[in-house]
Amino acid sequence: MEGRDLLRAVEGTGKEKLREMGLRVREYKKFFEAWEELHLTFDDEGGSYVRDD
Repeated sequence: MEGRDLLRAVEGTGKEKLREMGLRVREYKKFFEAWEELHLTFDDEGGSYVRDD
């Protein structure tokens, strides 16, 4: 699934829509985890911060 496919409207209903949403969630998860690796920082007390540099 390409980036532009993730941005288009979800079509269909029922099982078709559920399957489409599942596919998109898996792809979004990959992108979000990569973003977290780059931007989130944790301190010694367990707090998290978003880097903006």
